[in-house]
Amino acid sequence: MADDTVAAWRTFAGMLYDLAEAGRFDTRLRSTDSDGRHHTVRDIAIGIGTWPEARTVAATVADAEQGLVGDFDQDPITDHLRRQYAGTSDDEILAAVDVSVSQVAEFAENHATTPLAVLPVRSLLGTLPVLTLLHAATYQLAVYALDIAAASTSRVPMPAAPDGFDYAGVVALVDVTGAIAARQHVSAAIAARTPDGVVASRAAVIDGVGAWHTITLPAGTKVSAPSVTARSHTFIEVTTGRVANIPALIVKRELVLDDVSGLLHITPVLEGVPGLPGGGALRAATASVRTMAGLGSGIGGRLSKLTHRRG
Repeated sequence: MADDTVAAWRTFAGMLYDLAEAGRFDTRLRSTDSDGRHHTVRDIAIGIGTWPEARTVAATVADAEQGLVGDFDQDPITDHLRRQYAGTSDDEILAAVDVSVSQVAEFAENHATTPLAVLPVRSLLGTLPVLTLLHAATYQLAVYALDIAAASTSRVPMPAAPDGFDYAGVVALVDVTGAIAARQHVSAAIAARTPDGVVASRAAVIDGVGAWHTITLPAGTKVSAPSVTARSHTFIEVTTGRVANIPALIVKRELVLDDVSGLLHITPVLEGVPGLPGGGALRAATASVRTMAGLGSGIGGRLSKLTHRRG
């Protein structure tokens, strides 16, 4: 997965270069700050760049080596960076992004298989291993890519991420969920089925220690786990809350749930993780499933045959 993370960073950086060359850095996107201000491409690029005030890969590693675990609120830092460097040139911003890419690549090449990779460290999602935290960024890059694509018009098209980019975000999301389940000593399995591939994660408690394992498989592979079937694009859109009408997706079979009891079992794992991308969406999906299951044997019977996924 370390190689996939590096590939995602390089791909997204390439998209930013294309946008800068096309003069689209100040294009407004559908995502917003907490104060309601629309993000721009420039905001996104600044937020993932390496600056003196940023929490870099090196800073994350230093935190892990010092034993700093628990919660860490990244949002105030990102907000500060976007204000501080709003007037910075496109070239300087892209250079800062390049440094971030280089740091991720250096860690993946030299430390992905060393004890440093599994050291616990603080994060927005609570304590996670360093490599898992770095991998989680792949999901956020997929979200940004979809936000950029959504700003495209017939007159002014925006670059689209290559095939498979959304799926890399789905893999990261499932992997982080497995990590959180293991952290909470919950034995659970989850899977996401997409036309791009299948990703599954299983958490268990072994000798009193939580552990998890995430695998990726070819599309169409059957796995023994509660799962959800959808396009990778749909997974990302639903888990960010950008698609609110989850029952409609289920009725149209654009989101197919299997093993609803497994879905309900994994939900408590996410209750105490407010920063988890998609956690709120999963809880909304769970409520939708419960409501629809009570409408009668027609919908309820269909739901009993559908597929589940975590958000």
